[in-house]
Amino acid sequence: MNSRKHVQWHRSTMVLLLISGFLFLVPSISAATPEGEREKSAEVKNPYAHDKEAIEAGKQHFQGGCAFCHGTRGEGGRGPFLSESNRVRGLSDENLFNLLRHGIPGTPMPPSSLDDTRMWQLVSFLRSLHFSASQEDVPGDVGSGHALFSRAGCFGCHMLKGRGGLVGPDLSDIGGSRSLEKLREAVAKPSASVVPGFRKILVQTRGGSQLLGVARNHSNYSIQMIDLKGELHLFLREELAKLSYEPGSIMPTADLSQDEFQNLMAFLSRQVLSSEKGEEKNR
Repeated sequence: MNSRKHVQWHRSTMVLLLISGFLFLVPSISAATPEGEREKSAEVKNPYAHDKEAIEAGKQHFQGGCAFCHGTRGEGGRGPFLSESNRVRGLSDENLFNLLRHGIPGTPMPPSSLDDTRMWQLVSFLRSLHFSASQEDVPGDVGSGHALFSRAGCFGCHMLKGRGGLVGPDLSDIGGSRSLEKLREAVAKPSASVVPGFRKILVQTRGGSQLLGVARNHSNYSIQMIDLKGELHLFLREELAKLSYEPGSIMPTADLSQDEFQNLMAFLSRQVLSSEKGEEKNR
């Protein structure tokens, strides 16, 4: 055998040995996969997830056995709040099911006697408390809602996809970050809950000028505010003769018909930067 053929034979033999060794190791690699990773693939999921009838049934179970401590909408009371709770949101379906089934030893929360179907319905309801508006089927005319948003001057205070003002919160992801209930409240009763960083403030300078707007940042030495024209001001405390936080929101209560309100909800609920489907529902 000449030297060239010998080299080729040697290389072929090494390749075959490497392939054989790899095939031999595959079962060992599979067997060495951590137990936790294999369990993830077998994780129990809620068979009634996003099922409207199941959510409604779960709501009835919640009202009958949980609302006394946790509030009718999970807002809390004698027990902790469950609505929009990161603690609940972070639990898997299986862990939430088991927590409800067995209760929490050493606390007032008892185990549940609901059968599996009713228990999963209860899980569905608790999950629904964390739905964003974009995850709900919100009826209404989106185009009419958009037109109303523009006609009512909402762009003067709110930013939407890079267009608009700075006096109010940016609404580019309002459908993806707020629940439908919170969205309705924000429009119907804007003073019920003011977003941090947008408290109404009245300042009077030592020169006699008065400005009404929203406080963005403040400390013991200075305050940063945006006036109703959207202009940014920075004052040292020593420059002000008066500074007072006013009650309520800078946003007026909207005088809308039922159809107008519903169209506006349909439009705002579709303002998302991302969704589970990977689409922007902004039109």
